[in-house]
Amino acid sequence: MGSTRPPVPGTSRPACPCGRRGLVAAQHVGVGRECAGAGRRPPARRSGFRITLVGYWPIGRPPAWLFGHLVDLEAAGVRLGLLTGLAATAVLLRRYNETLSLRSASRP
Repeated sequence: MGSTRPPVPGTSRPACPCGRRGLVAAQHVGVGRECAGAGRRPPARRSGFRITLVGYWPIGRPPAWLFGHLVDLEAAGVRLGLLTGLAATAVLLRRYNETLSLRSASRP
């Protein structure tokens, strides 16, 4: 195969240099832990999740469709629309974080 890396035990394939298997496993563990605690999230985390949903879907999806289909930018237009949603989410989460900071600072 032209690779100088040692093979993965039990296979003839070379080991992945980035440890992709470990990364995928870690992501699944994180998703599982997140889902397990879905009903027990503190209110601040639930609000952040809602803000993220609003930023990506109602704010980001229409520009993605508009740029991708109506303006005929295809994949680049979809990416621009999703970037719009990402930027809106960043602004909303920053404002929410500042609001939480002000609330916690005003409490005795």
